[in-house]
Amino acid sequence: MEIQFKTHQQTQIADLLWNCETEREVNVVLKTFGLDGYIVREMLVAATFDQVEETTLAERVLVDIMRK
Repeated sequence: MEIQFKTHQQTQIADLLWNCETEREVNVVLKTFGLDGYIVREMLVAATFDQVEETTLAERVLVDIMRK
């Protein structure tokens, strides 16, 4: 699945979120960009769900993402 963001800023937020290594860094991005940050994060999480067919694996992936 390829995510199509509405704005260039959302694409930049997605890049920032993918590069985050800690939950604290994710929180800084979310705080900085507000609603757009939360929308992008939810879209990334939803895309991750779409790629995983095994729910146990999906849970591990989401835990890893949320720790970032």
